[in-house]
Amino acid sequence: MHGQPLDEIISKCISNDWALEFSSNIKHQANLIEIYRSANIKKIIHNYFPAPEHPFVLNLASSNNEIREASINHCKQGIDLAKESSENIFSVHAGFCIDPGVSELGRKINYSSNYKKEIHLQHFINSLNVLLKYSSPIGVKLLVENNVISEENFFNQNNPLLCCSSSEIINIIEQINNPNLMLLLDTAHLKVSCNTLNLNLVSEVEKLLPFTGAVHHSDNNGRVDNNIQLDMDYWARSFMPYFKMIPNIIEVAKIKDTDINNQIKLLKSWM
Repeated sequence: MHGQPLDEIISKCISNDWALEFSSNIKHQANLIEIYRSANIKKIIHNYFPAPEHPFVLNLASSNNEIREASINHCKQGIDLAKESSENIFSVHAGFCIDPGVSELGRKINYSSNYKKEIHLQHFINSLNVLLKYSSPIGVKLLVENNVISEENFFNQNNPLLCCSSSEIINIIEQINNPNLMLLLDTAHLKVSCNTLNLNLVSEVEKLLPFTGAVHHSDNNGRVDNNIQLDMDYWARSFMPYFKMIPNIIEVAKIKDTDINNQIKLLKSWM
């Protein structure tokens, strides 16, 4: 339903009894918050919603104070809205050790390897602690989505993106040690990252299961995160019984309405 007017999407969700993730692909409108609050559907809020009037790349690990503070403030707004959602969770993308341009997201990023990952990691942890201090008293869980590192962005074995592997994700969660912090596991992101970093995909999921609070589902060829539909060859289907009690979000691009119902039935059949 990408590219369709938001009111039309909400109307389809009402007609089909679909839940909706309000996410990064919804373009800025002056009344987005009002639309979200008035949408009489099951809903969940993710990352860059509501899109601000002046676009920026949300980065909780940025060394640029202005970007980092803008990112924290945006997330606080999302946390406030999450209090009104179906699941009382707000999910956000893991941080970056660089500050890519808006037009670079989802494609090749031009960057210098002259960055200190440990500094950005600490910025990220500090930002998450600020958000947890804000979200925990109002009963909202904070979920971090694992990043995707593709071969084209893995220059000379440099990975400028945080949370692409289980070891880094678990290290951050255990350092913070707050029960309100969990992982939004994006299975498509993990598939590409494991291929790039030469990690065992099944083993990575097994390690992440205890920390997973929601799942994004789509598939790809292991090289490009292009959000293709799920089928009987979906590599993560055997893990579905573990995901039964948490939100499962279908994140498939260019999908027909009839196919959405088929994708939902397929997921449910594996649980």
